[in-house]
Amino acid sequence: MTLAQLHYTSAPPGPDGSGFRFTAVSAGVPQGLLREAEQLIGYEPPRDCPARPDAEQLKSFPKAFSFSELADGGRLLSRSVYIGADYSGRWGNFHAHAVHLPSGTRLPDGVLPITAWESPRWADTTPPDGRPTPVDRIEPSGLLRKDALVAFAVSRAGWLAPFFADLRAVAADPGAGQIVVVEHDSADVAQWIALACAVLPREQAHRLTFTTYTRRPQQARQQLVGALPSSESVAHDHRYRVHDCTGRQQPSGPVADTWADLCARIWRAGRPDLFHNTPEDLGQLAVTALTAGVDLRSDARTAAARWATERAGELSDEALTAVVAGLCAVPPAGSGAASGARSRLADGLGS
Repeated sequence: MTLAQLHYTSAPPGPDGSGFRFTAVSAGVPQGLLREAEQLIGYEPPRDCPARPDAEQLKSFPKAFSFSELADGGRLLSRSVYIGADYSGRWGNFHAHAVHLPSGTRLPDGVLPITAWESPRWADTTPPDGRPTPVDRIEPSGLLRKDALVAFAVSRAGWLAPFFADLRAVAADPGAGQIVVVEHDSADVAQWIALACAVLPREQAHRLTFTTYTRRPQQARQQLVGALPSSESVAHDHRYRVHDCTGRQQPSGPVADTWADLCARIWRAGRPDLFHNTPEDLGQLAVTALTAGVDLRSDARTAAARWATERAGELSDEALTAVVAGLCAVPPAGSGAASGARSRLADGLGS
């Protein structure tokens, strides 16, 4: 399908006026959609960035890459970047390029929205003739590769489990608040979003709304919101689950959520492939990780043993042997719960 596109920036006087306005729109896009989109694609530069940046400094400004839900159930995937001065020489201009996904549709080839981060399809300027070039797909940039994401996950090890615990709550319940991730670079927020989409069930990953940057998190409508240290703080607002990754102090203490801890361990082990085609079933994911040699916490081992016991008749001898071997690899100092799980699995196999 051909994706409907929107371009928005501060432009010279034209049929639709001057200043900030839509400068190129695909045919057939209704006015109602434009009015709603205008509220989603705005950009305010960080307070601590240069007021009159040169070309090199402009490259360091954060990029607001967003995936937002529309009133009619459709989605808007957009990229807003700061471009400095407008046609009149006034500073504060930005350019937004967006594509519209009608309700019930996804990006071509079924790719996740976050894979379009910094795709070469995104434009920083309006088409010269005011007509968007037809686009039938948005190619991934290749920046969010597995090896880079694993390295990023390891560098944020202490924040992984708390983040995944909040992610599951927000993805399952729209009323559970919003997640705010504070990083020095919007590109790092994009990596958080990629980590999130990898662990979520595919349908939830396609629905997850996000933005990699905003100066005012309280005005953001997305589920996962990226911010800089200079953005307005929401640390004391109970509606937001804030993960500030810019300091040296990492979250302390274990996370009670077994699934969140398991996902964190899988990422740290460099095995995001284990999330592929794995349903929401905690036990099955735990078995998959256990048999792949990922070091699991005792509660995850118990979940794996329980799942294998309940499905012992459906599993191959090779799979059962791998589960038992994984459980037996628990050191003697491990928990009694894991030992009990091994005993239950042995009883189940013997019955």
